[in-house]
Amino acid sequence: SIGYGDIVPARNVEYVTCIVCMLFGGILWAFIIGSTCSLIANGDPVEANFEMHTDLLNHMLTEARVPPEKRSVFRGYLREAKARDTLVQFREVAKRFSPALKGQLLMHVSHHWIEKIYY
Repeated sequence: SIGYGDIVPARNVEYVTCIVCMLFGGILWAFIIGSTCSLIANGDPVEANFEMHTDLLNHMLTEARVPPEKRSVFRGYLREAKARDTLVQFREVAKRFSPALKGQLLMHVSHHWIEKIYY
């Protein structure tokens, strides 16, 4: 039942109405949870790619019986590659902009470096 049970259906129409409402509520709740999980899982494509490659690497290192002291080198490489992948995606997005928009974006991103130039 839904609720505390203090109001219960008495006729067949009321039972059908309750069943329809429960089904609708369950489907709506599943949609909300699924959408939220999808947003969390697909929020950052670079992070998702990193996690997928890390899982694959961990599986491969276990299968190949690589010693633990050597595993950190491979994982470190993936962490560094993640930073590079972020820059690559940034460049891919920036390629689609007009030259004026590219200039504005690059000035915004680089302003803290430009301010350090003394002349």
